[in-house]
Amino acid sequence: ARTYSLAPRVMALGFSVLSGMDLRQTAFPYMEALSRETDQNVNLAVLDRTEMLYIERITVRRIINTNLYVGSRVNCYLTAMGRSLIAFLPRDRYDWLLQELLKDKEAIPHIGRHGEKLGRILEDVRAKGYASNDGEWVRGLRAIGVPIFNGRGEVEASLNMSFISQMVSFDEMIGTYVQPLSAAAGRISAALGFDGHVRSLR
Repeated sequence: ARTYSLAPRVMALGFSVLSGMDLRQTAFPYMEALSRETDQNVNLAVLDRTEMLYIERITVRRIINTNLYVGSRVNCYLTAMGRSLIAFLPRDRYDWLLQELLKDKEAIPHIGRHGEKLGRILEDVRAKGYASNDGEWVRGLRAIGVPIFNGRGEVEASLNMSFISQMVSFDEMIGTYVQPLSAAAGRISAALGFDGHVRSLR
């Protein structure tokens, strides 16, 4: 059975979530359709300073080693949802984010002493249009994420699906689920007024 997050829970999560209420309401029917089409969990998250904040979830199956809910926070540099969003940040916002991440000793091995490792990953994300991870954040878990853009051409959120590695291979994840995930994100972006032109990243 699908489980859905409840609107009243959002009210306690602060300004970042409240400012995303229109996004959440716009995205929900597309998320529900995607979940029904694929029979998979679907997540929506926004960037809050240096963390990804879940603002909506549709759950059809329990994922091992995770206890995520609306209001959960995860890092932006190891997760597919984070990478898919920060790859499309305007240069000034990305520069600020990178400086904050470089203060985190746990992040350095993953992003590089000057952010060079992360930079290469994000270049690949921009080229492909989606991000992935394969056990980097949680062992036994792999995921894909795609950006959602608003009517100003700015990246607004990330739409994400995650899978148990033993049940879905990396190739199956990419070959089967990237297209419907990207299509759903495109519909959400269009509903937000996005015309296909991304605001300059420089």
